Amino acid sequence: MRFGFVIPTYNRAENLTLCLEGLLHQTNRDFDVVVWDDGSEDDTRKVVADYSNRLPIVYGWHPHDGYRVSLARNCGARLHNNKVTHF
Repeated sequence: MRFGFVIPTYNRAENLTLCLEGLLHQTNRDFDVVVWDDGSEDDTRKVVADYSNRLPIVYGWHPHDGYRVSLARNCGARLHNNKVTHF
């Protein structure tokens, strides 16, 4: 069974790196990763790009408008369920 990790983020490039590193070390690699960015102004997009050749990763973005984690999580889940890829 294939499963997915939805990672909502906002200006947490350093923590995102740690999270993605952890996923690289999983023994079961039957998963997809969706990173949904709530308008970060740091290196979040670059971090995702750096891992795109090592993980099955999808990146989604919307402008920061104050909804934070709830909208990011819901958009990420919708992106994963629809198998839409944005990178």
